[in-house]
Order: sequence, then C-alpha cells, then structure tokens
Amino acid sequence: TRPAMTNRRSAAVVFDMDGLMFDTETLYVDVGHRVCARWGREFTTEIQNAMAGLKGDEAIVLMLEMLGVDADARQVYLDSQDMFMELVEADLRCMPGLLDLLDRIEAAGLRKIVATSSPRALADHLLGTFDMPPRFEAILVAEAVPHRKPHPGMSPLPATPLAAPPGPRPLLGDRLHG
Repeated sequence: TRPAMTNRRSAAVVFDMDGLMFDTETLYVDVGHRVCARWGREFTTEIQNAMAGLKGDEAIVLMLEMLGVDADARQVYLDSQDMFMELVEADLRCMPGLLDLLDRIEAAGLRKIVATSSPRALADHLLGTFDMPPRFEAILVAEAVPHRKPHPGMSPLPATPLAAPPGPRPLLGDRLHG
C-alpha cells in the first residue's frame, strides 16, 4: 500500500537534469573523446567517473591532470563547451519516459522542480529546447546553490519559498552523487 499524503500541494518531485531528463551524458562523453584525442589520449571510464557531477571548468582541470597534459584549462573548457553546444543542437534527446512521467506527476497534482549543477544559461537552453520551463515551479541552477554534489546542502530548498510544510520531496537523479 502507498502512504497517504496529507498535503499533496506540499509534496514536490525534484529532478536532476543532465542524464535524467536529457541524454546529455552521451554528448559529454563524445566531447571527452574529442578533447582527449587532441593529445592522442583516451577518454577512459575512470576519467569520466571522476569528472561526473563537477562544474565544467573543474572537470576539465581534473581531466587534464589525469591525462598529464599541460594545457590552458580555460581554453580547453571553452572549446569543449563549443563542441557540446554543437552536439546539443544536433543530437539532444529527452530520456525515454520523461514526458509521460511529467504528465503523471502533473495529473497527481504534485509540484515539480529542477535542481541541476549546470549553469543557468545551459539549463535554460536545454529545458527551452523542449518547452519545459512552464512545467516546473522552479529551476535551481549551479549559481543558486551553496554546495556542489554530492553535498547534502546542494539544494537550497529549505531557504526558499519552495520549502512548503514538511512533506515528501523525492529527488530523482541518475547517479548517487547527482
């Protein structure tokens, strides 16, 4: 049996964005392979896992360190962002079942929130590609959160008007650390 919700309006479902709502992981891996190929190196699963959940510029610094490559991390980051946006325009897809899940959550009268470690401009672009911003009560982005994943304080929900009376607030993500 399902636990009864005393106040459905207080319940909110919080969605991570990259890898859960959109298949961005495939695009990021493609970018990783392209960047590493510049130095004749391989973008390994170890590097990919180490970079997951980090801000883009931090991830590039870590990747260059792991590769043992001495390069201008800022320029590599900017180049990788250009590559990523080219792939977004050509290949971005919603994850299977996302639209149906959103419809079901809306039918149940639950609130929906996006909490992502992506910057505002990227979140707005990805969500806007599929006309999703109106479907969410709030979109929390990297600039709005005091901590990075996997820190439990990553979400500022308790300090915002979204902090309705205590109630269920499941967080849907694609990784343990976001």
